[in-house]
Order: sequence, then structure tokens, then C-alpha cells
Amino acid sequence: MDEGEDPVEGLRREFAEETGLIVEIDAFIGIWVESYGTRFVHCATWIVRPIGGQLRAGDDLAHVEWFAAEGLPAATDFAFPTHSEILGVWSGKQINAGPQ
Repeated sequence: MDEGEDPVEGLRREFAEETGLIVEIDAFIGIWVESYGTRFVHCATWIVRPIGGQLRAGDDLAHVEWFAAEGLPAATDFAFPTHSEILGVWSGKQINAGPQ
């Protein structure tokens, strides 16, 4: 998100820039905070559905594709450890988040 940007507008903009997709928001899941060097990343997470556009990798991505819930990549393939926890919440699986 850009500084001062509305989170929902930032979500839509980033989705279009990084995946080529126009999305509609279905539900808010939550916010996760992840350390990133000397900073923190706030992962505000929504369930979205595509309503237009063409799936393609934007300039910050090497590759983009869809996965079924049963066929997700290994946790070590995600950018941040909390991504596995977020996907567990989305899929309804119990996740041991470890110390907070």
C-alpha cells in the first residue's frame, strides 16, 4: 500500500498490478504482523474473487498460478511464515501458530 492509501483500494490496485486481475472483496479474514528485517509487514487479508482481467505475473512476481486448497505449495515456499497460518485460517485447518 502507498502511504495514506485506503486498504481496500490498495488491495484492488496491488491485485491488478501484480496479477492482472480485477477483484471483488467477499470477506475480511484478519491482520497478521510479520517482522521483515528491522521493519514490520502488516498483512491485512481478505477473501477475494476475480471479476475481470487476465492472470499474469506483474513486475514483482516471477510466477503466478492458481492452486487448489489440497495442493498448496510447501510452507517453505511462501514469502513469510505467517502465509501458512493465513491459508490455514482460510481453509479451516487448525494451525499451531507458535509463540506470539
